[in-house]
Amino acid sequence: MSNRHDPLLDRVATATFESMAFLLRLPEEEAPPEARPRVVAGVEFAGPFRGELLASVSWSMLPALSANMLGMMEEMPAEEQQYDALKELVNVVCGNLLPELAGHEAVFDVQAPAILSLQELPESREPLECVGRVRMALDEGMAELVLFVESGAALAA
Repeated sequence: MSNRHDPLLDRVATATFESMAFLLRLPEEEAPPEARPRVVAGVEFAGPFRGELLASVSWSMLPALSANMLGMMEEMPAEEQQYDALKELVNVVCGNLLPELAGHEAVFDVQAPAILSLQELPESREPLECVGRVRMALDEGMAELVLFVESGAALAA
């Protein structure tokens, strides 16, 4: 499924994963095997339009993601630190994405990110509509992000 904001979500997510978590994007053909189970984090926002950004990564990616973000090269981050790192990553992707979608003058109320009980990212999130979805092969595994916004939202990008 291709959505109108896939390229923008792809660009912002790739830049954030690479700069914050030091996880490098790989060509799709070099993707590591898809690992299950997965963990999903999400962040809701409201402003000129309402929406939610969800990110899913394999459980096996969490230790590397969090260790890289926290600069912990010698020890394994605790489980709570791993969850916190993923939540912060989805929060930053959202913070970088919203000005691109609504303009740099727009003001949003971004809720605290949370780990969700989902195992997979949904295709729909009523009453919101999916306007962006991207799968990324990274050197530590696969990540997937999906952006939902309220129907009829006027998006700049």
